[in-house]
Amino acid sequence: MSDEREQFLAAWRARSPGAPREFDAATLAAADARPAIRAAVAIVSMGNAAEAHSSAMAPDIDDRTGIHVSTRVADATGARYLGHCPYATDRLDGLAQVWSPVCLPVAEFLHRTGRFLRDTLAHAPGVQQLWLISGHGGNGAIEPHLAALADELGVARVRYELALRVPPGLPELSTQHAGDLEHSVARALGPGAFDLARFDALNQRLAVDLEGVLVDEPALGGMAGYYLFGDARFDRVRARYPGVKPSVAQLVTRRAIVADAAIGHAVLDHTVAALAAELLAAA
Repeated sequence: MSDEREQFLAAWRARSPGAPREFDAATLAAADARPAIRAAVAIVSMGNAAEAHSSAMAPDIDDRTGIHVSTRVADATGARYLGHCPYATDRLDGLAQVWSPVCLPVAEFLHRTGRFLRDTLAHAPGVQQLWLISGHGGNGAIEPHLAALADELGVARVRYELALRVPPGLPELSTQHAGDLEHSVARALGPGAFDLARFDALNQRLAVDLEGVLVDEPALGGMAGYYLFGDARFDRVRARYPGVKPSVAQLVTRRAIVADAAIGHAVLDHTVAALAAELLAAA
């Protein structure tokens, strides 16, 4: 230890009224502002680490959205945020790997997610409610299995919720994959999620070369490129909607995507407030 440091420490030690306090788990628990909720309710975020959206959006935008909303709900309620589940799936199984190479088949996703949650809850004994908040809609494949998952984890209930809810009164916007809603939310989240220069270039090109854009960025506007130009494999995407898929019709007509940060913030704030209220009511 240097002479300068020793002299500095010696002077402060001479002034100390006693040794610094040590903390145990019980002391820390007693300092918690909402101990009952923290002990009984846990949140795990979900998303998708790599999925095509548009050139203006981060490939892990679904992860970012799920984490953002989950941590804010935890802060608003006192529930414990236990981290992020790294797995993603889609009800389309193997077809989804065309635009999301990390998507797992549903059965494998359930197995890996169950194992991850078991390991995670081992560090949070006493949890009775587990909330899974996902920024990726394809993870909804877990919903039919929530009761079985609760039994497996030894908790009273597992609840799955999407990380985006549209408040009433907003302008009409496309809520489909990589449409106006997701672009607006990404812009609200910040530069790591959204690139304004790329977005402006995308809209400029859409105005004059819609077909070329949708070949290069087929996930845009509700999988519009796959919907319009994909082979027979993508009949599964087309068959989900009667008639023409609304988001595709809107993009073809408007030839532009909206990315309004104010709308994005309104959606995120509304989602956090709604989920926090539901969590507190259920706790």
